[in-house]
Amino acid sequence: MSLVFETHPDALRVTLLSPAQLEGISHAQELKRLGFFAKPKESVIYKNGSDYLLYVGCDEKSSDRFMVAGAVALKVARKARFSHMAFSVDSGEAARDCAMGAVLASYTYTRTRSVDEKDPQWQVQGLFCTSHETDFQEGMAIAASMNFTRELGDLPGNIVTPASLAQTATQLAQQFGFECTVIDQEEAAKLGMGAFYSVAKGSAQPGKMIILRNTSPEKKAPLMLVGKGLTFDTGGISIKPSASMEEMKYDMCGGAAVLGAFHLMGSLGIRKDVVGIVPAAENMPSGTANKPGDIVTACNGKTIEVINTDAEGRLILCDALAHGTKTYQPSAIVDIATLTGACVVALGSHAIGVISNNDEYVREVTAKGATLHERLWQLPAYAEYDEQLKSDFADMQNVGGKEAGTITAGLFLQKFVPENTPWVHLDVAGTAWDGKKEYFHKKGATGSGVRTFYALIKDL
Repeated sequence: MSLVFETHPDALRVTLLSPAQLEGISHAQELKRLGFFAKPKESVIYKNGSDYLLYVGCDEKSSDRFMVAGAVALKVARKARFSHMAFSVDSGEAARDCAMGAVLASYTYTRTRSVDEKDPQWQVQGLFCTSHETDFQEGMAIAASMNFTRELGDLPGNIVTPASLAQTATQLAQQFGFECTVIDQEEAAKLGMGAFYSVAKGSAQPGKMIILRNTSPEKKAPLMLVGKGLTFDTGGISIKPSASMEEMKYDMCGGAAVLGAFHLMGSLGIRKDVVGIVPAAENMPSGTANKPGDIVTACNGKTIEVINTDAEGRLILCDALAHGTKTYQPSAIVDIATLTGACVVALGSHAIGVISNNDEYVREVTAKGATLHERLWQLPAYAEYDEQLKSDFADMQNVGGKEAGTITAGLFLQKFVPENTPWVHLDVAGTAWDGKKEYFHKKGATGSGVRTFYALIKDL
């Protein structure tokens, strides 16, 4: 069940307090006797006449402190079995962030789990804010679309297939009035997308090149979002170790983020010029799969020697980038992918890795993401790194060796982007799942990238 913006007379009243603010509360001493000193993440429910008041400590220096407080409040309200919550905040940003944190914390994966009828989990039904309602509802919408994205990531690979992702995109188009085009793998091959096709043909699940388009009345050159939609990744012939391979259902989280951005545009009625492309496929070992040493041709005519079949994400993305730029002449491009384990080693789970051909655009994208508490960190793209991608038998090879794996993967993609088009590559391998924040679960997809996409789209 999704949380809705809804007032209720018996709602749990939520107030955020720092230690200094606590001293201004008339019943501060009573709260302290209950063990509440307004430290970060502390909480207490206090009955004041007929009202139930929830106080949450909020004194962290981190930018997302209001999201954390909103998440804490939601969990307390759920445990205390309140159906509604009313937030009282001092600013629009706090209202937006509390709403985001609460709605994200409300997410519970249930699609493939049995309900415990003896102990069903209590769900809060509605939220509202006593001020800054527009900001609060914006935060709810952002988080709801992130939860939409999270569920796509959490669903297993036998449910989320390339065909089901295409169906999800079709449903979004029908619901919100977007244009939707789905190119199947045989048609993609005829269009020259040999890199995409080389990955897709290795699976019994047919690949799909999924394209969504939102337009404004002005119909300007669009922002193009491209997301890796690898619905399951075994590594192919260069097969991965079996330990934790089940997590490779998350290899489509970049594509899910693109779909989440369109879900958010539709939910808020945003009409901006945006194209979203999700190359969707499985990477499987089979008699028709890529082999190390194979040479494939992308739709821009460049040839690629496949050194490692587990570097398949860049093969499906490069054709999406080349086809998209040729077809839509975008004003700017942002691609997003769980592309390299090297990014996890470099940045952990706290920041999205960035490679770009345009430093000014990186600064813009980074600043926009920061407004909604997504951290982006640019890595160098020196020409010397490009030497690692040289092949003796093709225009390039698909991996650049053990060194600087995130950088060489980004530079590979750059070869399929026009030089004069601002482009940013987001590697979310470390941030797309297993979020450690209060508003995420200990295990599961996070919706990484949706906030940054929304911040960019909002200001187009």
